[in-house]
Amino acid sequence: MSVQGEPDVHTIDLRTGREDRKQRIRLAEDLLTAEYLPDTRYMAVLTTGRIVEVWSVEKGAPPRKMLGPFGPLEPHRWTMGSSGGSEFFLAYENTMVRLRADDPEYRDTFVFSRVQRFQEATKDGRTLLSIPVEDDLEDLYDDAPDAGRSPTLFRIDPALWKEQLCGVVGRELTPEERTALSGELPNRICPDPAQD
Repeated sequence: MSVQGEPDVHTIDLRTGREDRKQRIRLAEDLLTAEYLPDTRYMAVLTTGRIVEVWSVEKGAPPRKMLGPFGPLEPHRWTMGSSGGSEFFLAYENTMVRLRADDPEYRDTFVFSRVQRFQEATKDGRTLLSIPVEDDLEDLYDDAPDAGRSPTLFRIDPALWKEQLCGVVGRELTPEERTALSGELPNRICPDPAQD
């Protein structure tokens, strides 16, 4: 449990209703809320400035920030979670990033062509529900910013994308088509028809 304005996360014994002071964890001064990842050596933290960080909270060691900062995050435009262990994902603005608290160098990033209003994600973070943002000011002036727009269910599954791309295009991408895509692509995307 956390209390706004306090830098500590408190553990309450539900049987007694009392705090277990040995489990108290001191994090950032601007702590808003925190939640353990499935690997309880790590905790996702949201600050009062709408910044997300992941902290190491191993017993016997002082807490330390492992990942982040990410943000500031706009209300109703982001979602986050953990797909198990120390894995953590965050979808915000036009980006979805997967990280591992136990491997700070690991980063798997997907960039959307437009800023999204991320509504929800499946537990594993492989499917996102989002609505593209039409105007950066729409949240400020519209009581129902999503009225009349349908959300998109977006599967983050490169193997499925590859299969569908090959089925639709029916050939390898040209060098010009490859320049329009972000990130590294393998030399061969589609199976070689001569080998089928």
